[in-house]
Amino acid sequence: MRTALLGEVDDWVRGLPAYQQALIADMLSGRDVADVALMWLSSAGPRDTAPFGGIRAAANSFYDKLLTEVHKLFCSSSDYQDERAQLIAKARMGQAVIIVEVSQAIAPHVGAASVLIGPAVALTLAVVGRAGTETACETLSQMLRQRAEAEAGGPQNPPPAPPS
Repeated sequence: MRTALLGEVDDWVRGLPAYQQALIADMLSGRDVADVALMWLSSAGPRDTAPFGGIRAAANSFYDKLLTEVHKLFCSSSDYQDERAQLIAKARMGQAVIIVEVSQAIAPHVGAASVLIGPAVALTLAVVGRAGTETACETLSQMLRQRAEAEAGGPQNPPPAPPS
């Protein structure tokens, strides 16, 4: 299944609905992919609707929870067994299917609608895919460690370079 995670950021963004693709593409201009995922989750949304994505202060812990659940989905031997089997069966259908399946699997665990977290899931999978298929779980673990260190004010290591 890890080969299903391959793809460039643009490939993952194209897996989103058209209205989200345009917004994410604008947000990515000159920004780190993981930072854009966090920005998406902390967005208040359009001015004439109720806010979505949570309060900015809570966005960091919301993204941490999302990363934890994605890690469990891909890397845990006991969590998400049924969802993982479904994902493996559908992985060859492309990024759009993977985004939907992952978002639907973890949405109840992070307390958000799958359509809301879809862009953050897509961007997270893009980061993981850039790191290489053999290190997907290690990359997710490192992202979680870096976020914990940043929150604690400790040292931060740069993310791993994508394989050449």
